[in-house]
Amino acid sequence: MATQQPKPTALLTPDQVARHLAVTTDLLGVLRTRGGGPPFIKVGALVRYHPTSLARWVYEQEQANSTSKHQVLAKLAGEHNGR
Repeated sequence: MATQQPKPTALLTPDQVARHLAVTTDLLGVLRTRGGGPPFIKVGALVRYHPTSLARWVYEQEQANSTSKHQVLAKLAGEHNGR
């Protein structure tokens, strides 16, 4: 009996993820470098995001406590914008 291969899922580009999260692609780059952002995949020199991993990361952010990652993201955004 042949094993069924899972259907490939279209990976998301940084532009698509940035639009979905309402952030800049620059901020996504900062999060990739410093950590704390959504998990990503390198395909050669390209960065891609798996939709399931992105959804899980968003859900985990929602579950954060009062020292939430939302505050960390806001702080990183402020530092990135020169504040």
